[in-house]
Amino acid sequence: MIRSSLISAAFILITFSVTFGQSGGGWLSQNSGTSLNLNDVCFIDANTCWIVGEHGKILNTLDGGDHWSGQNSGTTEDLHAVFFIDSQKGWAVGTSGTVLHTRNGGADWTAQTINISSFIKSVYFVNDTTGWLCGDSFPSVYRTTDGGINWSSAGSDEYRNNSIFFLDENTGWVAGPGVAASDDGGVTWTTDQNDHPFIATAN
Repeated sequence: MIRSSLISAAFILITFSVTFGQSGGGWLSQNSGTSLNLNDVCFIDANTCWIVGEHGKILNTLDGGDHWSGQNSGTTEDLHAVFFIDSQKGWAVGTSGTVLHTRNGGADWTAQTINISSFIKSVYFVNDTTGWLCGDSFPSVYRTTDGGINWSSAGSDEYRNNSIFFLDENTGWVAGPGVAASDDGGVTWTTDQNDHPFIATAN
């Protein structure tokens, strides 16, 4: 699986409705078919991708971006991040504590319940059950071990976080005003002394 933060530079650059690039240097323009602002992209292979954006917009391509089709998210909230672990199972998150989940490649999206109402900025899963998200809530980091049916606090912090990434069920990082690392699945976090000490032990 290729995370959007890594693949976006290689595949697509999103600004409003069109992706841009240099035809002679490896970038090609692609028409998304929308004028809405688009926020995040997730490829699982060279052809299959999802993009999320304003007002619940979700787009999908099966041919590397030559053609994009819309998916019904069931929400008008702005979506800020999307993550798929395979061609069927994925999550999208955004404003007002929005967490969406699909088990059929985005043909159907359903809302998942989380006890926060703030802006969720990032989501990451290492398999179809274990994942994390972070954003503007206090605490900022939440974890699930049942595919998002239940979410629980995974760190108590005083700063908002923008992005989260895990190598496996134990080893991960969260970034905000600084960078913090966990080696126990988010139960505890440590940060470099030169960074803001914004993560503490979860309750």
